[in-house]
Amino acid sequence: MSKTPAYASLADEILALDDTETELVTVPQWKNKKILCKSLTGKQRATIQKMLRFSREGDVKGTEATSADIVIMGAYDPETDQRVFNQTHREALLEHNSAPLELLGGVINRLSGITPQSAREAEKN
Repeated sequence: MSKTPAYASLADEILALDDTETELVTVPQWKNKKILCKSLTGKQRATIQKMLRFSREGDVKGTEATSADIVIMGAYDPETDQRVFNQTHREALLEHNSAPLELLGGVINRLSGITPQSAREAEKN
C-alpha cells in the first residue's frame, strides 16, 4: 500500500502540484510541425500582461513583438519537452509569417488565462 506524502499545510500541498496546462498544436505554415504549448508561469504572465493592452471592444492589442515573446516562453518540443525558441530567435521569428505566432500565442494565452477580462480585473486591483 502506497502512502500519500504528508504535507505541513494546504499551501505546501498546492505548491507541490504540477498545474501546467498543455496543448499540442499543429502549425500548417511550419510544414505541419507539432508544438507543445504550455501555460505561462505567474512571472511570465506578469511580464506579458505588462506588454498587452485591451481595446474597449475586448480585443487584445500588443507590441509587434508580443506574440514572439509569448511563443518563446510557452512553445515546447513535444519530444524533448525543451523550449523550441529562446531570446536569440526573437528577431528571426518576427521576420517570418506572423500566422504561426498568432496561432501559438493564442493557445498559450488561453492556457494561461490571459484574456481581456483578466486584464481588466488586474487593472482594478
